[in-house]
Amino acid sequence: MLSILFFYFIWKKFSELAVGYNKSKHNGWFGILVYVGGSLFVGLLLGVLNEIFGWGIDFENNAVIRFMDIPVGLLSCYILYLILDKKWKSEVVEIDSIDNIGNSTDEVN
Repeated sequence: MLSILFFYFIWKKFSELAVGYNKSKHNGWFGILVYVGGSLFVGLLLGVLNEIFGWGIDFENNAVIRFMDIPVGLLSCYILYLILDKKWKSEVVEIDSIDNIGNSTDEVN
C-alpha cells in the first residue's frame, strides 16, 4: 500500500518535470519503472552475493530487507530525475520574440 503512494508522487514529480520542458506528461512512468527496476536490481544483487559469500540472510522474515527497497528505489528515482533535468535543460532554446521564429539559433543569439 505504501508503494502505491510512492508511485503516485514519483509519477507526479516526473510529469511536472516533463511538462516544464514541453515533453509529454506520460514521461512520469519513467520514474515508476526506475523505482521498481532499481529495487529489483539491488534485490537480485543482494541475493546473488548472499549465495556467493554464504551470508545466510533470511529474506522472508527480515523486515529490514523487506523495506530496503524504499530508499533504494527513491535514490534511483532521484538520480534519474537529475539526469533528465540536466539533459532537458541543455535542449531548451529560448527565443526572445515572435519576430525570431524561423531563424536559426545562431541568428537569434
